[in-house]
Amino acid sequence: MRRRVLVTGVGVVSPIGIGREAFGAALREGRSGIGPLTRFDARDGPCRVAAEVRGFDAAAFIDPREARRMDPVDHYAVAAARLALADAGLVVTDANRGRIGLVLGTALYGVQFGEAQHAVFRAAGLRRVSPYTAIAIFPFSPIGFVSIALGITGWSNVITSCAASGADAIAHARDAIEAGTADVMIAGGVEAPLSPTILRGLDAAAALSRGAHSRPYDRGRDGFVLGEGAGLVVLEAEDHARARGARADAELLGCGTANGPYDSGGLGIDYDTAAEAVAAALEDARCRPGDVDLVSANAASEVENDRLEAALIGERYGGACPPVTSIRSMVGQTLGASAGLQAAASLFAIREGFLPPTINYETPDPGCLVRSLVTQGRAAPVRRVVQHSFGYLGTQSVLVFGAAA
Repeated sequence: MRRRVLVTGVGVVSPIGIGREAFGAALREGRSGIGPLTRFDARDGPCRVAAEVRGFDAAAFIDPREARRMDPVDHYAVAAARLALADAGLVVTDANRGRIGLVLGTALYGVQFGEAQHAVFRAAGLRRVSPYTAIAIFPFSPIGFVSIALGITGWSNVITSCAASGADAIAHARDAIEAGTADVMIAGGVEAPLSPTILRGLDAAAALSRGAHSRPYDRGRDGFVLGEGAGLVVLEAEDHARARGARADAELLGCGTANGPYDSGGLGIDYDTAAEAVAAALEDARCRPGDVDLVSANAASEVENDRLEAALIGERYGGACPPVTSIRSMVGQTLGASAGLQAAASLFAIREGFLPPTINYETPDPGCLVRSLVTQGRAAPVRRVVQHSFGYLGTQSVLVFGAAA
């Protein structure tokens, strides 16, 4: 009999709020985190908006001397981990540090630090490049900095599967707890991709919106808006959580992932692969479509991918027709952080009994209809949430969260 895995803490650094309370308030209000890009001059580019994390002070979470050596992706990871542990009421000690682990998902690396140092190299030569560049370019750097900052020494790993990264990280963390490798895992996703090279590359691939909004499923959608942030959860073995009297937000009921055909020339998802992941997650959760109270959709305002997911929802959930929402309408496409932020929203929906809206939906697309799309946030009982997290180039993953009994 496998160990039940509960969610006992949430840590969020997002374009719509820092901390679970601010994040939840923005979800309830349907507030957009998308605005003019301020990190660098984008006036000569066709895309001039982004979902930036605003008002973030790294010094509130990290020694300022250390923060200067880190990329924003590391700042966000450390901050979200501290927030998640505080929310769980869990303190890392010499006695428990070896039974607490980390699994973080990220699609990229410390691109902002790396690009800044490349500019130094071009202007002043190799000798002026920071030695910390070597650390920043490793995708493993967020785990390293979180481990150092919090003193965690348990089993840890990094997962990189594009926008599925955070979901895969949460699934791997659950496996570690079920196997008895750890009692507690901090897991989710983190990303800080707002750099000129990443933005230009995505624009060249015709992935980015030319407008100022993210419009999942809307007829006017024309691509995603790039975003950043971190969403981490504390997963805990039920026996461990009960023994310390922890409050449980939810239970992680099921995980499913699949990898299949892809188009190396584009950023598409594969219908059959996504359908396989949904089926696997529902089976793992011992859950039927009629048991689902909310689908947290992958939908990122992409023309073809949104259409495929709409068809998938109609096929897989059929007559059950659960409410569907996409928080990417508010936070944009945050790549490796996406599933972690979705998880935070899923837990908010269960805890608060509230369906977050899909904003900016104005004109239905006859080829992309989701009959039960939530366009106005509303109160409703939520006991099970299925979360779609579909990566590009093949890997697509799904999580099922349920109310803790």
